[in-house]
Amino acid sequence: MKIIATVKERHDIELLSKIDELKKYGVYDYRFNYAKVRSEKEEIAFCENINKLKFKHPDINIMVDIPYPGRKKRLICKNRKILIEKGKEYVLWLKHLKESIIEDNEMFLNSNLNSNEFYIGQKIFYDMGECCFKVVEIIDEYKIRIKALNTYQVYSDKGITTSNIEKNGYYDIVDRLIDRLDRVNTFALSFIEELKDLEDAKRLKNKYSDILFISKVETEKAIKNLHCIAKYSDYVMLGRGDLIVNSQTHRIMEYELKTKKICNECNCEVMFASGFLNSFINNYLPSHSDVIDVTLAINLNPDYLILNTDLVFSHRFSDAISLINNIKKEQRDRRPII
Repeated sequence: MKIIATVKERHDIELLSKIDELKKYGVYDYRFNYAKVRSEKEEIAFCENINKLKFKHPDINIMVDIPYPGRKKRLICKNRKILIEKGKEYVLWLKHLKESIIEDNEMFLNSNLNSNEFYIGQKIFYDMGECCFKVVEIIDEYKIRIKALNTYQVYSDKGITTSNIEKNGYYDIVDRLIDRLDRVNTFALSFIEELKDLEDAKRLKNKYSDILFISKVETEKAIKNLHCIAKYSDYVMLGRGDLIVNSQTHRIMEYELKTKKICNECNCEVMFASGFLNSFINNYLPSHSDVIDVTLAINLNPDYLILNTDLVFSHRFSDAISLINNIKKEQRDRRPII
């Protein structure tokens, strides 16, 4: 089992020194997240940074993680952050505005939707489910009122997820990135739910013979169609962060087991992603639940375990790697518990 480190896309001294450090721990696989690229200028800078890093470290492997355009919208709030209070109501604008013109209890999306895509009682999840809102009123065509179901500090540029936000293709994005990136041929495609979602991947493979695709499984529908997805993918990534807000939460462990089993049957390598050992970021010791979580995941023997950016760049990363290696060693030396 290999570790994939999710790293920041900028090219600076911090990133270069972090790569040097990570390689000492045997980490040679890296994930770059395309999600925050907003313009052609930012895309060019994104690719240039990766190319510089690849030139400096030709022995590392890079995967670009691409959000499915339109599936997830970004939330913007005044002064870039807002403390959401449980039970309090907020106005959500469904179109892009200027921060300066909104009130303290208002937020908006970075792109346009219409209120007819929402309904009273619908749940809207912030980022990976840390905060949840319920739609309580459709105010007009571009405005809805939402009620917070828990208290949480919300920051701008994080995603919101609902069950009915539309999908668009990613062919053009990947095609551009292939042209702009040097020696990078692995791309993770978000929210693959059924075989037809891989049509763009098939077209790109016909054009670029050496390209590799990772199908990100992040919904209950994808779990149901996992066999056909794995059969026609180079890799499958179980994206636990989005999966937990797009499925039955209590079945996450079952989904891990099913994903590993089916991928073995289809001879498809599997990756487990999101949330591993995040309690290590701010605590001297990880939580009991985090240790149990990563132990069970490692016991399933995935081909890759993906660690989040905040953990990778924390001062406890070396301790997290040591813990993972100790768990792997223990499980090599004794009979697996599953």
